[in-house]
Amino acid sequence: MKGRKLFLWLLLFLLIVIGGSYLVPWSRLEVEQTLYRVCNDDASVTTQRAVDEILSEFPVIKRANLPRAFLQRTEIDRLKFRRLSPEKFFVLKKKDLYRKVAGHLRIRDLFAVDAEGRAAFYFSRKPLYWGIDPAILYKVVELRQELEKRGMDAEAFHCNYGYRHPVLNEAVGGASLSRHIAGDALDLVIGDINQDGEVNSRDKKIVLDLCERKIIDGRGGIGRYPGTQVIHLDLRGKRARWDSY
Repeated sequence: MKGRKLFLWLLLFLLIVIGGSYLVPWSRLEVEQTLYRVCNDDASVTTQRAVDEILSEFPVIKRANLPRAFLQRTEIDRLKFRRLSPEKFFVLKKKDLYRKVAGHLRIRDLFAVDAEGRAAFYFSRKPLYWGIDPAILYKVVELRQELEKRGMDAEAFHCNYGYRHPVLNEAVGGASLSRHIAGDALDLVIGDINQDGEVNSRDKKIVLDLCERKIIDGRGGIGRYPGTQVIHLDLRGKRARWDSY
């Protein structure tokens, strides 16, 4: 088993180092994620304490101290975004994107992976900046715990977006002052939560009911988006509900 793992590691290493320049960026992300899974503990993160322990491993930089080139490229420092953008950012390396940080979700799932992030290679030392609010990660853990209590599949969802810097937010059609820019929002896509072999509105209703009554309640926003499996959650500090994109 150990020999097989070493063989896989070497094969993936060669794919990245030798063939990486020939892979399109999104394909390389999948290869790199496989490399991470082979070489590292890939258990889900199931408690708030575990989330904090992972985040404590990353340096933190104040928004005012971010590189000027990054501020200009992402437009974080534009006047209209200054009050909304996070005050602090976690400093990551490329391979950190593949680490699980909240339940089964990886940092990659919650990170503003723009063209620069996709182009970087697994072993790159170039810093990447992540403006996530840890409180929204705690909500993922809380949602998992509540689903497990009810005998549901606690991993039957994935995340389309977490933190988005202003330029990426505009590129994907987000609201001009989206909570994703603040780093306290998630867009979840709900799967077969009730394990009945189908993915439908019943699964989504289970998650919506939990978020309405407990996970979010009156402390934030819930975008319900009828006719889809998508749910938006955020921690804006006051109740907000809407249906259309």
